Amino acid sequence: MTLVLAFITGQFYFWDRTYKEPAYPEISQEYYVSDYRHALSDFTKTHIISEGEKLDQATDTAVLVVSLPTTEKLRKERYSQELMDRWGIDKDKPGRWALLLFKTNSHYSSEPHLNEDPYMHLELAEDLASGLKLPGKAGQTIETYAGDIKDGQNNYDQAAYDGFNALARELYQANQLPVPESLTLPYEEALKAPENQALLKRQQMQTELKQAESEVRLNPEPLPIQLGKAFLVAVGVLVAVFLICMALYYLIFGLGMLYYFIRKVFGYEDLD
Repeated sequence: MTLVLAFITGQFYFWDRTYKEPAYPEISQEYYVSDYRHALSDFTKTHIISEGEKLDQATDTAVLVVSLPTTEKLRKERYSQELMDRWGIDKDKPGRWALLLFKTNSHYSSEPHLNEDPYMHLELAEDLASGLKLPGKAGQTIETYAGDIKDGQNNYDQAAYDGFNALARELYQANQLPVPESLTLPYEEALKAPENQALLKRQQMQTELKQAESEVRLNPEPLPIQLGKAFLVAVGVLVAVFLICMALYYLIFGLGMLYYFIRKVFGYEDLD
């Protein structure tokens, strides 16, 4: 009984820890890009980091791109705001930040309003959205890619590149600054450069190796399910051992009784 109680308590603990406490990763060293889902190419990340720094210096506005496997049960708007608060962005850049958030895994809950497919979400600081009337035309670009991702196209790299460029152009224009030429080239045209093609192929090979290693070593099931299965296997083993021991006991007992019966029937006891 104590063991059963301890198991149930442990299950509730791990269930609560796994599903009710949203995970907020630390901001990456690159600052402008935190690609925790490995959904972006080195080409795209290098572009966003370089152009993001220039944009920040010119407009005092930080545009961050983040990819995560899941935002758990929280709505995208709440998770985005909480992430910016935890990273200190809202403190360092009050009213002067924008977040492009990508969630790559599907999440289905017993509460229908919390069900979410993979998404691309733009979150703007309140002052930035109202004061500069953003996202403007950039919103159309982001909305298009968000629809593609929701439909399962998984074009995160292109969405991040073109979405960032569109938003950065809006910020330059809103601050009455010239738009750098590097922000006007679409993703597909930028990829035609030989050096970018080589960079993408090399990263694709590295990503495939990482995914293969992850598939071999990691169990994708939630921890409570893994613990539950392990517990059931342990119980099964104990029951099997018990049954085997009982079977051996009755076999030995039966052989002993048979031996005693034979001795008594054939009179072997009198010979003793």
